[in-house]
Amino acid sequence: MNDISKIETSNVPPMSSDTTLAGPRRIEIERVSGQPLSVFHERYLNAAQPVIFTGAMSDWEAVTTWTPDYFKDHYGDVQVRVTADLPDTAVPSDYFWEEHIRRMNVSDFVDLMKSAERPCMIDSRSLEFFPGTMQQVHFEKFLPKLEGNEMTMTWIGSKGTHSGLHFDRFDNLFGQVYGEKVVCLLAPDQSRYLYQFADLCQKSNVDPEAPDLDKYPDFAKATVMQAVLRPGDVLFIPKVWWHSLRSTSSSISSNFWFGKDAGLSELLPLAKAGGARVMGRMARDFVWHGLLGRRFERRLLSEEPNGVWLYQIVRDAVGRRLGRSASGE
Repeated sequence: MNDISKIETSNVPPMSSDTTLAGPRRIEIERVSGQPLSVFHERYLNAAQPVIFTGAMSDWEAVTTWTPDYFKDHYGDVQVRVTADLPDTAVPSDYFWEEHIRRMNVSDFVDLMKSAERPCMIDSRSLEFFPGTMQQVHFEKFLPKLEGNEMTMTWIGSKGTHSGLHFDRFDNLFGQVYGEKVVCLLAPDQSRYLYQFADLCQKSNVDPEAPDLDKYPDFAKATVMQAVLRPGDVLFIPKVWWHSLRSTSSSISSNFWFGKDAGLSELLPLAKAGGARVMGRMARDFVWHGLLGRRFERRLLSEEPNGVWLYQIVRDAVGRRLGRSASGE
């Protein structure tokens, strides 16, 4: 681990070496710099080990060019989906999309971003929305022989935006372009301490920076890895690792999801960590929203309920099987 003094302690909770009722154990995310990017595959990707490559994208055109005003000047007329009037909470999935979704052009969004009293952001937009920007990031330098899926996204937001603690099904290279963010990571084996949403086992009710230990006492047993991401830093988040990201200033980030998505063998143990409450809700939603097609309300910054996702997997598998039978395979 690196020298803890390099972290801005005003932005993140203090590090600790012991697990106590006062809070979880906190350690710094490993940082490396001045090494060939080939070490990523050898030491971190294969081992599913998080790491920050300090300043790895400092010379990329995105870092030397992108600002909110850059997007306003070059893409001001582009229509985007905006998440606005965000709640002042580290658990945004307590709320629902319909209350916060807006449509506007980039120019109006940047003006809103500068003046809004509550956080707002353009979240998870493909760089294809902004012609020319794909050539200004170079995540392929980390992965010269990529196999599987790949998605390059951008995130533009005001101070105070918060992803909430969650995990994704793909490996993730997360690059900080403009501004700063606090990041917290927890390994998949910490799931039993994270008080997952009943309908979304990939979302946690806990604020990892300021946990309510009266309400969520088991979180005191967890180990939290954390750091501050600055412009030029690239963070590797292995798939199904829990993570939260909070902007401490106006911020622009670009991330690259890649590889094969986590399958049922990786996801079901995480769902089981939530106990009967999560597994029972998954079965209920499989029938109610999947088989019966009843409408559900999508949570903020969230996907469909787990039961719907499982239903879609089963439906597609059955469809493929029937298709092969019909063709005589």
